[in-house]
Amino acid sequence: MGKSNQLAKEGNRPAWVMPWNADGGNESVRRSVELASMALPGRGHGEEDLREDLRRARSPGLGRRRAIVALSLIGMSSMALVSLFQTGLLRHLPDPPFRRFHSDRVNSSFTAYQYEVPHGPLSLAAHALNVVLAAIGGRTRAHRYPWIPLVAAGKAGAEAAVAAKYLFYQMPVVERSWCAYAIVDALAHLGTFALTLPEAVEAVHERCTSGSHGRRL
Repeated sequence: MGKSNQLAKEGNRPAWVMPWNADGGNESVRRSVELASMALPGRGHGEEDLREDLRRARSPGLGRRRAIVALSLIGMSSMALVSLFQTGLLRHLPDPPFRRFHSDRVNSSFTAYQYEVPHGPLSLAAHALNVVLAAIGGRTRAHRYPWIPLVAAGKAGAEAAVAAKYLFYQMPVVERSWCAYAIVDALAHLGTFALTLPEAVEAVHERCTSGSHGRRL
């Protein structure tokens, strides 16, 4: 250490000398830190890009995905109340003051329990998974991971079909009663499906383009 201080006073090298920086150059220190950061696990550019895209970036695709998150949370709120009723935690669901609205009858029917689990928790879980799918990847995910938009659209399409049947057949024809919570739930599923379509089309186009490019090569 005395030798290092003496050399520093002479202007030949700085007072601090590390084993990987024996020549005392700042460039060596910078390079050593870069190599260490690459070797050790930690926050990378991918996580930073994802964070910035999801929180601050503006694009039509991200706007639709944010709308899916909002719609899904609305659907989850509606189905949370229905789930409380169907599992016995609530005895009554309040209804709007309109004729033929009878949420208790709709949500306690045999159809509502036909899958060995009430449809409220099922729909609640479906909305929650839509939130997860909408939050995967940054603004370019249709190009980098085209399977994600396709899975999201396929799942939302199946749920929209069930929601449409419930909205246009089950309640008005079979139950002859309406449930405001089920209406909100069905509209959320239908809206989610519509919002997934543009990105799914973009993903299909990307797959076709990359496939044709690969065949040409």
